[in-house]
Amino acid sequence: MTRRSLLPLILLTLALFSCSRRPGDSPSGKGRNGAEAPDPKNGAADSVSEGGTASGWYYFSKNGIHPAPSPAAIPPAGFVPWTEATRVVDMTDIQGKPAFLVNRLGIMVGGTGSSLYRLPEAYASSTLGGFVRENGNTGIRSYRNTTFSGSSEAFTGPFLLRFFPETGRFDPWAYPRDLGANPDAVCVALDRIGPMWYASFKSERDSRVEFLYLEFERLPPGDTGGEGPASRGITADSWRSAVRPFSFEELPEPLARLFSAVPSTAALSVRARVAGSPTAQTWAREGEGEPLEAEAFASDSGAAALFSDGTFVIRTETASRAFRLPRLSAGYSYGCFMIAGSTLIAAWEERRFFETGRAGLLEIPLPDGIYWQ
Repeated sequence: MTRRSLLPLILLTLALFSCSRRPGDSPSGKGRNGAEAPDPKNGAADSVSEGGTASGWYYFSKNGIHPAPSPAAIPPAGFVPWTEATRVVDMTDIQGKPAFLVNRLGIMVGGTGSSLYRLPEAYASSTLGGFVRENGNTGIRSYRNTTFSGSSEAFTGPFLLRFFPETGRFDPWAYPRDLGANPDAVCVALDRIGPMWYASFKSERDSRVEFLYLEFERLPPGDTGGEGPASRGITADSWRSAVRPFSFEELPEPLARLFSAVPSTAALSVRARVAGSPTAQTWAREGEGEPLEAEAFASDSGAAALFSDGTFVIRTETASRAFRLPRLSAGYSYGCFMIAGSTLIAAWEERRFFETGRAGLLEIPLPDGIYWQ
């Protein structure tokens, strides 16, 4: 069975609902940008939907998030490596509210119409790798891409920033030296697998590239004081074995039910986060055709997933639904999403190999009868 025929089968297996807001095709035309640049100081919470009447479509710029009257009015953006692009890279829940991590901008909490907490200037040129959680604290992995950043200076900043939702502040949480790595090393991966954290640090000296792989039980305490964690160096093979995608048979029950409609012969890759989990995890299954890719989220309210082509499936205690978001043009795909009440916010972006062009959000109502607490 081909990839083209799988997703309609998912829709038929669950239920097909059309969305009440259909803005049309994907971003494909030139337009103007009349939105004002928000104040970038640390802790500032900018309204996501300022600057005009929203049509459901939003786009990113280095200045913030802007509404567009239609997809065709979204201005073109030059392609840059995905590590340097303003795009959604992760999703999580913060104090019970959904949140996006937007590279080069900061953290968007609660959906459009809520707040965008801007990165302080000191970290605005860093690449954001993903959300990290431990002991009720929310952090983001931060690094400088040595290939595409355009800076020849070594990055000596923190590899982990702590976010304070009460004030919107971003403060240093951990530096490479806190785990025994070189001060100018870059943390290229940080994952929590079972009871352990696994990190990969990259160092470049005299045209030589070296990697350090570490295993440790807890994150450094940061400015809270206390003794730092004891880290242990491991081999590259041990690190790859630890962080490899989980088998699909290991999917948590809410997610397993969600993907039960996908034929067992289909290749599938799911990047998912369970509410409160330390990091996102990936589950993969080999099968026929090109792998279906989906972002997913599970909590006490249920589980939901968004496939890259816009197929959305959701299960709550009261109902199960599947529907399609507006179709995107070739070269565009959907990614992370958040649900706030009866509204779905889906991230989209324009892709070309390892580069990203335009990127933004689509706000669209959920089908009648579906409400996410």
